[in-house]
Amino acid sequence: MVAKLYAKPLCVTAFLLVLAAAGWFMVHEKSKLAPTFKAPTAGGPPAAYAVAGLTAPTVLTSDWKAPGPESAGPEWFFQVFTPPKIYYTNGQFSVEIPDHFVAPTPPFGVELVAIKPDLFRLQVVGFYLDNGVAVGTFTNMLTGDTFLGQAGLAVPDLDLTIRDFAIKDAPVPGLPPDNDLTEPAGFSNVVDSKTGTVTLISTQSRVVNGSPFAVFKIIAGDRMGELIQDVKEGGTFKVGDSTFTIGEVKETPMQVVVTKVSPAIKDGTPDTQTLTPGSAKTNNAATKTPAGATKPSDSVKPKTP
Repeated sequence: MVAKLYAKPLCVTAFLLVLAAAGWFMVHEKSKLAPTFKAPTAGGPPAAYAVAGLTAPTVLTSDWKAPGPESAGPEWFFQVFTPPKIYYTNGQFSVEIPDHFVAPTPPFGVELVAIKPDLFRLQVVGFYLDNGVAVGTFTNMLTGDTFLGQAGLAVPDLDLTIRDFAIKDAPVPGLPPDNDLTEPAGFSNVVDSKTGTVTLISTQSRVVNGSPFAVFKIIAGDRMGELIQDVKEGGTFKVGDSTFTIGEVKETPMQVVVTKVSPAIKDGTPDTQTLTPGSAKTNNAATKTPAGATKPSDSVKPKTP
């Protein structure tokens, strides 16, 4: 009974202590949060606005040191982002160009494919007797057509006339002079109707006009694989910005001397090479022409035989 009488006063006392503590806390925290700004004193005009100066920040700078040599030697150094060119010779790396180093040269641009003889425009390839009359088998070399003909036949497409045709025994070509072996062969004299020139043709050999033709293939650039047909000695042709001039053309051995003039050649000296079939894959040697060589024209101009 006594415990119950003292319980209520204790609760009331605790409650009052809590309220007192809360009030003290609020009073002290409010004083801390109160603004410290003081209103200007009345009685005078406000002061003019003035910009306060700023102190420049301190900036630290540092110069990069010049590149130093590597441990391999004083010549082994490089700038940032510019690594040196490295050469590998005789199992050793080096940043110096070896004495025997040969810089790769650009491809010559063309290769020799074939050499064709410049055949006379009419050839006789066969013969037979028709009731005792000699008849020949002729080939038009411009069209590839084959026809039969005998003395007096005109061939207007070629400006030629078959003046005569005969079949007779003749020495076999290629035999020693002391060999008297013979064979029947057809012979014909044909006349150029414009110039009056007479040309003897036979079944034993083909008649040629002069120097042979050369056939080339382009092996570099946008026109790679394209053929350049029937260019004679003295003729020229262009591939891109390069001009090629044909020198001596030989059938045996098959070879052609070609001179190239191109702005891509650093020293501007014409590049002259002797081409054989397939030589572009293995032969990069060039013989320079003398200074002052004449630059060829841009168009193809075969030399007139």
